Amino acid sequence: MFELTIPSPTENQLRQYSSQFFSKWNFPNCVGAIDGKHVRINTLKRSGSLYFNYKEYYSIVLLAVVDADCKFIAVDIGSYGREGDAGIYLKSQIGKMIKNNKFNIPSPKVISGTNDVVPHVIVGDEAFALHENLMKPYPRQQSTHDQSKAVYNYRLSRARRTTENTNNFMRQHIRTEKHVKSAKRQKDQVQRKSQQLLTNQPTKSDFNKDLCEAMVAANIPFNKFSNTIFRSFLEKYTGKSIPFEATLRKGYIDDIYNQVMDKIKIEIGNNQIWVSVDETCDVQGRCVANVIVGILKPDYVGHSFLLHSEELTKTNHNTICKVFNKAMTILWPGDIM
Repeated sequence: MFELTIPSPTENQLRQYSSQFFSKWNFPNCVGAIDGKHVRINTLKRSGSLYFNYKEYYSIVLLAVVDADCKFIAVDIGSYGREGDAGIYLKSQIGKMIKNNKFNIPSPKVISGTNDVVPHVIVGDEAFALHENLMKPYPRQQSTHDQSKAVYNYRLSRARRTTENTNNFMRQHIRTEKHVKSAKRQKDQVQRKSQQLLTNQPTKSDFNKDLCEAMVAANIPFNKFSNTIFRSFLEKYTGKSIPFEATLRKGYIDDIYNQVMDKIKIEIGNNQIWVSVDETCDVQGRCVANVIVGILKPDYVGHSFLLHSEELTKTNHNTICKVFNKAMTILWPGDIM
């Protein structure tokens, strides 16, 4: 179905796109324009900061190459919102095909009105790496003092405008009555399925909940329940059926987490607090940031709480600020006090 919907562009098609870019956008030998678009999504459970982008909302990235008529030629969908266009391009199938000369880009051609033979190219912004078949603007510092480079940047910007126009058309389509009704219909179907699951879901066991809470409090890993001797011991002296790790994780751990968070929020209340962000590495060498908060008291040491922990790909002021903001959002879901 994918190949029927978005076929790979042929060399003849790209030649036609080149002619259209020249006639409509005054940029010769251009077969397409490339850019990334952040598509807003709801927060995914346990996704951490993977989908949290620099614009400070959750998204996936649509990387697209479009023609002179603002139609999609090729797309890469689903990259994490935290990733940049350049990184997504390098790992995408689009980027690999262009780099390895497998995108069917036509051979170099003489520019009309000159004797210069230049390659056919795809145009992008400054985030993309320069390549024989991928052009980007000159740095602003250079174009400011060189009229020819300023003209080039203007022409390239006009050609790149097709990607912005495509994004605007997509937004308009999403807001049409037909699309809104379709989205609502799909949402209603998901809600009906969720209601059926909740209706058919067995009632939760108080024993399992208490057992889950005790294991967390004692810092005992849930995988210990896979030990047959340990399970037999517990079943023998409790007279209860001992749940497996998956049961506790799916049915009880979220309740325990929410219960602990509610207790922390109640105890902190409207008190003034102190915040400490601790960076460390675990036994596997992963960078972990822990956000610890405590109540400020003038005459004695107040209680402190581990509010949030998150694995980081790198540690700098930007990632630490995001972890801090996320922790404060957990403590105060509305406005930070």
